[in-house]
Amino acid sequence: MGSMSRSIRRKKQLAEKKAAKKRLKKLQHAIDKMPDHCGSCGKTAEPDEDTSQLDWHVEIDQDSNVKLTCPKCKGGE
Repeated sequence: MGSMSRSIRRKKQLAEKKAAKKRLKKLQHAIDKMPDHCGSCGKTAEPDEDTSQLDWHVEIDQDSNVKLTCPKCKGGE
């Protein structure tokens, strides 16, 4: 019976690994499609700008649509 439980455990691990890869691929696709400007005001997100990029708000919905919002617009909501 030891090999039977090992085989069941292995199948479960493989299914979890496959699901994780699928989620990662979906997120990578969403990041590739991510806009480079604010969805509200149109301000461009400059990578070398003095303000921190961490202040920008990134929203990903269930359909992998990505919305980028600048700190000014996010604070005004």
